[in-house]
Amino acid sequence: MFAPDLVSPSPSLISLVLPVALIGLLSVNLWLAFRPALRGAMAGGLVALLFLLGMSFARSAQPEGVSFVGPSVYLREPGLDGQTIDLEDYRGQLVLLEFWASWSPVCRGEVAHLRAVWNRCRNRGLQIIGISLDEDIQEVRSFLRAEEVDWPQVFYPEPERRGQHNPVVQQFHAWTLPSNVLIDAEGRIIARDLRGPELDQAIEIALEQLAIRLAVKDRLLNGTSFLLAGLLIGSLVGTALSFWGRRQEKNAAPGNVLDSAAVAA
Repeated sequence: MFAPDLVSPSPSLISLVLPVALIGLLSVNLWLAFRPALRGAMAGGLVALLFLLGMSFARSAQPEGVSFVGPSVYLREPGLDGQTIDLEDYRGQLVLLEFWASWSPVCRGEVAHLRAVWNRCRNRGLQIIGISLDEDIQEVRSFLRAEEVDWPQVFYPEPERRGQHNPVVQQFHAWTLPSNVLIDAEGRIIARDLRGPELDQAIEIALEQLAIRLAVKDRLLNGTSFLLAGLLIGSLVGTALSFWGRRQEKNAAPGNVLDSAAVAA
């Protein structure tokens, strides 16, 4: 079961045009700002423009066509080597929970494929976490060592919490082996119990989605920097125009005209 294919968000034209328009409008408004009657209109226009700009960027940050097959999940369990495995530590990454046991022939046959997926995608944002249903910790260690499996493993030190009594098994209802759960960067279940090409496709699509989200965040940061630069440039231009306008008004004042006439006489 997997969420629909990702539809990549395309940059919105309004999100690209608005920063440029902001600079021009800000300059014009600041040019008119020395007239008190127009200052309120200037402030209202800028607030509305900034709101539209923020909404356009926020909308572009949300990919369309994505649905989820399950809610957000919480996981904080003991690891095989005594560490704590906390799903929050992997927030921002794609996580595959793999339920397995060394005594299962099907699970043993899946290891080569999982290892290939791990080696191919680990540097792109994929994290695999194994949940073993074994009872004997030495059998788990021997199997992982022989198969060169190096992703973290959830394993309870208490014998009464191993095997089918594993709390994570009960949490995800993973009663058949092998079983897996695919969790997105926000901690939400997006697929489960996929194998072979279906698993590969699901991981590729989810990693593409993750890459797009990261690119959108970078674009938001760049857009914010551009916006601030535009505000600065607009303020400087507007200040210069305002100063020039005040000098023009001063030179055109009636007193200056009379003084000029007196000098001429």
